[in-house]
Amino acid sequence: MRRRKASSRACGIFGAGAILFILAFSAVGREGSTAAPVQPVVPPGTAKPEPGELVVAVVRDGPSLYFDNLIRQVEKELRGLQVRGKRIVLRHAAAYDAGWNPALVPEVVQRALDEKETGLVLAAGVMVTEYCLHGINRLARPVIAASLQDADTLALPVDEAGHSTRPNLNFVVSPITVGDDLRAFRRLVAFERLHVLVDRVFLQAFSNEVSRYVGEYSRDLGIDVFVIPVDARASSALSRLQDGSVQAVYITPLFRMKPGELRRLVSGINDLGLPSFSMLGFPEVELGVLAGISPPMTERLGRRLALNIQQFAAGQSLRELPTRMVLEKQLVVNGATAARIGLDLDLYALVDAEILHPEMAEPGRPLNLQWAVESALENDAGLGGSRAELAAARARRGIAASALFPNAEAQASHIRVDHDRARASLGLLPSQRTAAGVTLNQVLFDEGLISRLRATHRLAEEQRLETEAVRLGVIAGVCRRYLELLEARAVLRVERENLLLIRRNLELARLRRQVGSSGPEEVYRWESEEARGKGAVLDALSAVRAAEVAINEAMGLAQDQRWKPEDMVLAPHEYGFLGGRLDDVLGDGRQRARLQEIMVEMAISNSPALAAIDQALESARITRRHARRRFYSPTVSAWFSYEHELDASRDDASSLGETLPRQDDDDWTLGVRLAFPIFEGGGRFFELRRAGGEVRRLEELRRDTRRRLEQSVRSALVSLVSSHAEIGLSQLSRDRARQNLELVRRKYAAGDIAVTELLDAQDQVLIQERAAALAVYRYFRDLVDLQQAIAWFEVERSEEEKEQLAEWIIHELNGDGESGGRK
Repeated sequence: MRRRKASSRACGIFGAGAILFILAFSAVGREGSTAAPVQPVVPPGTAKPEPGELVVAVVRDGPSLYFDNLIRQVEKELRGLQVRGKRIVLRHAAAYDAGWNPALVPEVVQRALDEKETGLVLAAGVMVTEYCLHGINRLARPVIAASLQDADTLALPVDEAGHSTRPNLNFVVSPITVGDDLRAFRRLVAFERLHVLVDRVFLQAFSNEVSRYVGEYSRDLGIDVFVIPVDARASSALSRLQDGSVQAVYITPLFRMKPGELRRLVSGINDLGLPSFSMLGFPEVELGVLAGISPPMTERLGRRLALNIQQFAAGQSLRELPTRMVLEKQLVVNGATAARIGLDLDLYALVDAEILHPEMAEPGRPLNLQWAVESALENDAGLGGSRAELAAARARRGIAASALFPNAEAQASHIRVDHDRARASLGLLPSQRTAAGVTLNQVLFDEGLISRLRATHRLAEEQRLETEAVRLGVIAGVCRRYLELLEARAVLRVERENLLLIRRNLELARLRRQVGSSGPEEVYRWESEEARGKGAVLDALSAVRAAEVAINEAMGLAQDQRWKPEDMVLAPHEYGFLGGRLDDVLGDGRQRARLQEIMVEMAISNSPALAAIDQALESARITRRHARRRFYSPTVSAWFSYEHELDASRDDASSLGETLPRQDDDDWTLGVRLAFPIFEGGGRFFELRRAGGEVRRLEELRRDTRRRLEQSVRSALVSLVSSHAEIGLSQLSRDRARQNLELVRRKYAAGDIAVTELLDAQDQVLIQERAAALAVYRYFRDLVDLQQAIAWFEVERSEEEKEQLAEWIIHELNGDGESGGRK
């Protein structure tokens, strides 16, 4: 009867009153698959403890790699702790293992308590812990429970000072509850149905408690909760989760499941596209679970248990040992899992959560620079308008040429004349006449038309070159937008890492306050820093969104497109231009001066802007020569017309009409015209002045453009070398700032320095991390400027073209090639 009443106060594994085993051991995610089980040390009943020896009997629910690693951590911590005159021995034995049989739990616990050599019992399991808490009236030996528990919902025997009021019993109290888990889960993912995975053994042992708390959470959260029993293998649970009604999965500790099976379970849940949440938190999120709020606890829990054992061995009673453990809830989200199940994280998760694999957390399509350039060239509105203007310029050239070709015109006419006038013409003028004919005109010589044709041809070529300049500008623009997106993402990565570091320091400050080495002001300072860090992450997220909008506009795509751009990396000793073929040249200060001259020559030869000015200048010179020749140049033209009379009606006024010769029905005319301009009101003088002024303007523009082109090439090369050197320097500065921060953190943890020194060190890391992250992209921006200046972008060139250019540059440097630029 007592056992039933005590059990009704426990909540089992699931529910707000759960015995919350937050054993976030790295063994689950990293070490668990390789760790060997703890071997028995002193079998019970075979040897008496030596004088000054404390035998700690370790009782278990059953074989579990999870608890093996917990005990291994306790043993590791105990090796670093010493008690004068005492030797602590942890005893492991099959007799202390219930073999995952709830009926054997009282027997194995009682066996450990009854052993005369037992000085302390360590309850490493869910069922053995619950039995020590509520299933036995009196503990014959001191017991320490190796678990974190929720005092509020379990109504554990704890006084206001945080000490256990139960004789011979110590436990560690956790502030994190299942309710905290589920509320964080619902903020992250909207669901109305929750399926909870619980080990079948625990369901059998705590069936009443599980059912009760399932009902309570269903009412409190307004959701439907369903429990799925889980065995040691993942297949049975996965088959239950394939039901289409499953919306979300909550994973309680599955201590019987081996790491390989746990990975299969988590992978299967993700394959089904189901969001998941882990009660154990961080280690299972590392394994692939979507989220959790419990922090890593391997060292902290192991150290706490070892300290309690050490203090007990030193003579301190369990009643005096603390039970409360400070834990800060921190939402951890696996970004790779979020991407795998198609979950778009909101700002709450992106700012408040610690995100594993953050580069995969946000949605977006893969994007590389070459595809971005191709899309921009296809969709850019300015380039499309320039191409349309080129078509119009070519049409104007055709119009100018058409004036020099024959002009033919077909015509038909019908004429009616007053009868009196027809009679008066004595029959020569018909009163009605219908005729049809054709007229041909041909310009034999017109210097104005010839000059106009030559000028429009040059202007069409100018427009073609201007279109090419616009095309190169589009490439440069989208390259810069691409780099801006990479920069924004790099800043976001740095700010997230800085926020994570702030949280680690906040945890350190809270620990310092807990042990009494600092006051609350340091915690407040770091909490303020955390809020500032969140704001910086939010600003960085906004910058990424703005950069995505900008590159979408540059590519001519819908501006709400999301991207995962391919990063551009560069080692400190690499220059990256032409696939690294010029690294030796760019790294040689003696050759860079000559390289500048070669690049200037290449820029002048390739520049479409300069070539377009040349075409416009030649067109203006043609116009000026025409204006001079207009004073004396004639216009010669010829024409021929033919007309056939189809019908005529003549009213003869007298017999005179019969004596006049009759015209036949055909009429033709052939003529040549020669015209000289004499006077046009002085317009030719002003036209000559205007044409001369346009030539002088274009000549000045050409000189200025050439100077600016040369300047851009030289400046780009200087900036390129400088920004390349900055990459190595910024990385060195970042590494030194990191080393300094680590040293300062150690001193801060030891209480040797003030919090301001740690803040300064962290600020320096943030500054240097930003500089190192952005240095590479600044270098690539300078490289884009250089390629735009020489009108040669390697992103649109083949490997063969890159090889040819590199060979030409090297030949020029060695004096083996012909002078002049290269297209």
